[in-house]
Amino acid sequence: MLSDTDVRDTVEYRHMPVMQPAPAGRPGQVVRVQAAGQSHPGLIRTSNEDHFIAARLSRAMEVLDSNLPSGEVPPSSQLEAYLLAVADGVGGHNAGERASSLVIARGIEMILASANWGLRLEGAEGARLLERMRDYMSRLNESLLAAIEADEALAGMATTLTVAYTVGLRAFVVHVGDSRAYLFREGRLTQLTRDHTVAQELAEIGEISRDEVRNHPRRNTLTNVIGGSGIRRPDITHHQLLSNDLLILCTDGLSDLLDDAAIAQVVAANPGPKLVCPALIDAALAAGGKDNVTCVAAQFELATAD
Repeated sequence: MLSDTDVRDTVEYRHMPVMQPAPAGRPGQVVRVQAAGQSHPGLIRTSNEDHFIAARLSRAMEVLDSNLPSGEVPPSSQLEAYLLAVADGVGGHNAGERASSLVIARGIEMILASANWGLRLEGAEGARLLERMRDYMSRLNESLLAAIEADEALAGMATTLTVAYTVGLRAFVVHVGDSRAYLFREGRLTQLTRDHTVAQELAEIGEISRDEVRNHPRRNTLTNVIGGSGIRRPDITHHQLLSNDLLILCTDGLSDLLDDAAIAQVVAANPGPKLVCPALIDAALAAGGKDNVTCVAAQFELATAD
């Protein structure tokens, strides 16, 4: 089942951080979402092995005509969810680019083929959504391994994948690799994911300090990916958002060059996804742009329905 801890526990963590629930919105309130993304190959690499997507999933009903008594059924109804994802491929030649593209495209294909999109999460539906997410990640891994088996030129290809799936003000983050998800709330940036790297694991067992992770020679050596030697287990966490929260997903081409303080400064100066994504890309390029750099962001606002 889902559990909650305070957002303040997410600065230094051993376990995945989860937010405290926010007060329920009043009847007639809706969550408005703005989303945008951007990707750049960087200043050194000639190809871009990053891919991203921002998508809205919806189910709607509108009564066109009826002789039912007034008030028996609503004249219209719409349920929405939002999907954000970034993937950073690894592998020789075009294999990394293929891996990141394939994993997002295949993921969307599986969602569209599903009878339940998870647009309502009351009761046990939240737990069932977590199980579907685990199943999707396993199937994505199988898809990459099948592609490798079918084409030896793709041998060794793999990819990171970080996904945020939101319904209203509830967010589920699914994560493998060293791309990241951040929450920006009231001027404060919080990392929601844990890097699956050798350096991070060394810090967690006390072999190096947390301050040494950022510059450690194995900070980019992945311990968990989709494809390649195979996924171990994805991190899946649940977070309760607040109105005006901003979710940011990015590849390590951004987080390697900008520390949390620098990212927070750029976000604070560029409100909203459409401004913040290009601003973060520009900041990473100004810091050297040594890798592909990608970010996707979404902002959530609790508002009164029109």
